[in-house]
This record gives sequence, C-alpha cells and structure tokens, in this order.
Amino acid sequence: MKQKAFTFRAILLALLLMPVNIKWVTQYEIVLASGSPTTLSIFYTSVVILLALVGVNMLIRRIKPSWAMSQGELLLIYIVMNVSASVCSHDFMQVLLTNMPHPIRYATAENNWYNLIINKIPDWAIVKDKNTVDAFYLGNDNFFQWKYMRHWVQPLAVWSGFIMTLFYTFLCINTIIRKQWSESEKLSYPLISMPLEITKEKTVFFKNPVMFIGLGVAFVFTVIQGLSTIWPSFPIINLKEFDLINYVVNPPLNAIGSTPVRVYPIAIGITFLVPADLSFSYWFFYLFMKFQYVFGAAVGINTIPNYPFINEQCFGFFIGIFVFAVIMGWSHFKAVFSTMFSSRKVDDDHEPLGYRHAVWGMILGMCGMMLLCHVLGCAPWLAITFVVGYLIICFAITRTRAELGAPCHEVNHSSITEILIHNAGTATIGAQNVIGLQIFFWCNRCFRSNMMPIQLESFKMAEQTGMNYRKLAVVLIVMAFVALMLGYCIVLDEYYTYGAAANMNGLNVGFGTELYNGMATALKNGTITDWNGVGAAITGFFSCLILSFAKIKIPGFPFNPIAYAMMSSVQTRALWSSAFIAWLCKVLILKYGGLRVFTKALPFFLGLILGDCLAGTFWCIVSIALHTPTYSIFP
Repeated sequence: MKQKAFTFRAILLALLLMPVNIKWVTQYEIVLASGSPTTLSIFYTSVVILLALVGVNMLIRRIKPSWAMSQGELLLIYIVMNVSASVCSHDFMQVLLTNMPHPIRYATAENNWYNLIINKIPDWAIVKDKNTVDAFYLGNDNFFQWKYMRHWVQPLAVWSGFIMTLFYTFLCINTIIRKQWSESEKLSYPLISMPLEITKEKTVFFKNPVMFIGLGVAFVFTVIQGLSTIWPSFPIINLKEFDLINYVVNPPLNAIGSTPVRVYPIAIGITFLVPADLSFSYWFFYLFMKFQYVFGAAVGINTIPNYPFINEQCFGFFIGIFVFAVIMGWSHFKAVFSTMFSSRKVDDDHEPLGYRHAVWGMILGMCGMMLLCHVLGCAPWLAITFVVGYLIICFAITRTRAELGAPCHEVNHSSITEILIHNAGTATIGAQNVIGLQIFFWCNRCFRSNMMPIQLESFKMAEQTGMNYRKLAVVLIVMAFVALMLGYCIVLDEYYTYGAAANMNGLNVGFGTELYNGMATALKNGTITDWNGVGAAITGFFSCLILSFAKIKIPGFPFNPIAYAMMSSVQTRALWSSAFIAWLCKVLILKYGGLRVFTKALPFFLGLILGDCLAGTFWCIVSIALHTPTYSIFP
C-alpha cells in the first residue's frame, strides 16, 4: 500500500535533524571517544531520534490526527539519519580527515617520511601546509578562516568526488541486486524489523508489556554496568572483562588466546531476529576458529607465521559469498546485463534506476575510481584489483546484513588492501603501488558503517511501505552529499576547536599512525608473496561454496558460511557469546512453546534493542555533561 513519504515537511525535518545527528556522533566518537554508535549495524543515534519523533507523532495524532506524520515520512527521516551517520562515521570520514594532515605533522628526519612517502603523494591528496596542520592538532582555534580552509578545499573536493562516485556505484549495484534478493530469494533483512515495527500507524508495540520488560532489562543492565566508569568501587559483575583464557592455562588449550564472554543486549536482540541456523553458525564457527589454534598447538604447526590464517580464510569466504550470490541470481543478472546494448524491454519501471542506467553507471563509476587510484600511483592492474576487490567486500557485507543481520560486521585485516599488502608482498607490488594502495586506508579500515547495505535496507523499507524507489534513490544521493558537506564543517571545526592531539582521544592521532607507520614499515621492509596465506584464501573460497551449496541441497543443514566470514576481526568475534544466548533462547522457545510463544516473545527482544539504544544515549548525555568518557554499549 502506497503512502506519502517524500513530503516537504519530512525533507525539511530530515535536513534540520541531520546536523544534530552529525554533531552527536562527532562529540561522542571523536571528542569524547566514549562510545562508538556507528560501529554497530544499527546506529542508535538514528534509533533514538526516530523514537523521539514517534513519541511526538503519537501526541499529535491524539490532538490533531490530520497533522500526524505517516510511516513513510518517519522512515524517510530515519533513512536520512542513517545516511548522515554513515558518511561521518568512525570508519569513514573520521579516518579520512585524520589521515590527510598526519604525515606533515609527524614527519621527522629519523623516520624520513618526506622522501619515503610525502613527496610521492600528490599535493591535492593530503594537506601539506604546516600552519594548517599544526592548528588541526593543537586546537584552540576556528576552522572557518580562509588561511586554513583554502588548504583543505582541493583535497576535500577530490575525495568528495571519489566518495560520491562510490555512493553512486553502490546505488547502481543495489539496483541490480534488489529484485533478486528481496523478491526472488526473499532474504529476511532482520535489521529493518525494529524501525518498521515502531513506525506502524496502528501498532500495539508500545502497548505491549513484554516489550517494556525487554526495554527495562536492557536499560537497567547497561546503566548498572556503566556505573563503575563513574564510581570505580561500585560493585558489579563486569560482563565485558570475563575471559576464558584466564581459566585455561595448560597447553595446548591455552592456545585459544583471548576468548571473551560478553553480554550485549542489543546484539542478543538483533541476533534473535535471524534464523536459528545463522545464530548457531555464528557461535559455532567462532569455536571452530579457536579449535584451529588449539589443533595447531597440539601438532606443532602453530610455529608457521600467521597460522591459522583466519584473515585470509575470511577473505576467501567473502569472495565465495559474492560468487555464490551471482550463481544464485544468474538468470536475473544475465537479463539485467543484456540491457547494455539492447533495447529489449525489461521490467525495471519500479526499480531505483533503470537497469541499463544501473549497469553503465556501475561500469563508469568503477572506471572513475580506478582512474583516481592510477593517478595516485597504482599500476593499472592494481587499480582494477583494488576497486573490484573493494566492491566485492562491500557486496558480501551487504549480503551478510540482508541475510544474517550481523550486529557488527567489522572487516579489518581481511580487506583487499590488507590481503594485497600482507600476502601478495610489498616487494612484489612495488613502493609506489604500496603508497597508492594504502592512501585508501580510510575507506578500507573496518567497513562497519558501510553505505551499500544502508542503501539496500532503505529500499527494503520502501518495499514494505510502498515508497517510490526512484524518489528514494534521489534522496539517498542528495542527502549523502549534504551530509558530506555538513560533516566536513562540523567535524573539522571540532578538530580545530579541541585539537586532535591536545584535548581529544588518542584515536584521532592513532588512525594516522596506523596508516603511515604501516606504510613506512612496508616500504622499508619488503616482503615476498605468502603462499600459505594465498592457499588459505583459496581454501576459504571453496569451503564457502561447498557449505553454500550444501545449505540449499541438504534439508536441515545447520552451517551457514556467511557467519564464518564474520570471524575476521576482534569486535565481530566478541559477539559470539551474545549470539549463543540469542540462539539458545530461540531454540528453547520454539521447542517448548512453539510459534505462538515465539510471536509473543519477539517484542521482548525488540525491547532489548531499544533499551540498549536508550541506555547508550543516557551514557552519552552523562559523558557530554561531565566531558569525560563513560560507558559504551559496544564494543
């Protein structure tokens, strides 16, 4: 059923709330570094803003029903909040802006960065004016002065062109895959369940006592857990510090390394929404990963550098997810790509873009990004490899969210740049290629707030509520650009006010240190191809395909390979115990209560999500009021 969404008031309210959301994210993640709302798949700043709007809308509906906003309008604002948070997130703009001035500030005669790195990077790619850079790190100044702004204009314009090309390419790819995933394969998109539920016009969600119990449990739990950050002597059982390695001291079992058991109400709530086989696979594959460490210690092969090559295995799984998705949708994709040189009519009138537009847009967007890579120093083959590999990772993450709804999908050491640097070998790649490749570190670091799945989930919400795809596509691109411009102004002003190295968390220097120290090490200490890592990636790829086909061919097959791909980083691994709790609850409820009890229990777990979002907001307010880091609901 179609409903109004793209109204003047909805667009205006979204524009007014966008700087509020960006400022909130910036204060919490950059200035205080107290929490990281954009590292979770659900941005709780967006959720709380939506919740406030829903509350106000309920009051308006009681007083003057004709003035109340529709579900489509509320969801449009929520979508814009997600877009703005993604653009200015911990894993995107924040890394980009701190990487640009870093080498000038920290170059010394000892590290020889000028000869090794700086002189090989074009002037328009980073900020090279010493006074502008020093003010960025020392603070107590105002960014909005021409003496500073003029040195940022050119690099920001170049990177903005790349970013908008990237977002447009995402939009083209999402147009190509939307129908196959949403209508043919009917993927579940678990992460949109909560915003859809709370924005229904005749919902009984807020009258459900079970939901309020879940909300209360999560809120009280998280508030109590955080009290020790203010009063260290406050007696709590810290459920973020419990680690099994403290109780496993004898070899070979102690080879498991850090094995934290952590309880995240928001992660339990999200994971409860996914099919049981997926939540089972999440914690099972985590234990299987630990088994590999123990097995290696038992037979003595853990002396092989980088054993058991988890990062490389996960990279192979990402490639496998991509290939399997292409195989599953081959007939659809074949029809879509046939429009490139044909006027044959296909059913794309209701898609975000016409298929012919989407295919050529994707190709031209990729070529534009490859060209920038080449201009920055990458050889043509490496520019092609990077862009294709980067988009494959984004594609796989989008598939993961559409099917698994992972609470977090950090991809750190399994990114295309990490795999090329550490496995292809820096001596093989060459010095200029290393610099050209690593300059894209800012968009390759973790992928937790990636824009591609946000766009696709927006189209799924549009499908559920009858919103116009083409109008939404325009909103996604325009609002991303507006968020980019606002983000530059707000974030850079924070840096020049507080100082990245003076009154802010060490991460603001750490992002640049991570990049340029790693780059200098790679240039000074050339490495050769690691064939063990290459073999592990190939093994991961074929393992993913085997498990994927087994999943669709064998009834009741419990292992979903998408979950294994999530084992590549510390943060996603830390969710295994919450996934276990969610899986156990779901299995017990379905076994002993059946579908009826499950339906009644579902609001409790949605309440856990909302309660943790509200508790995160509570601690954010406390942090801002005290101007000191407090408790973070994740990680």
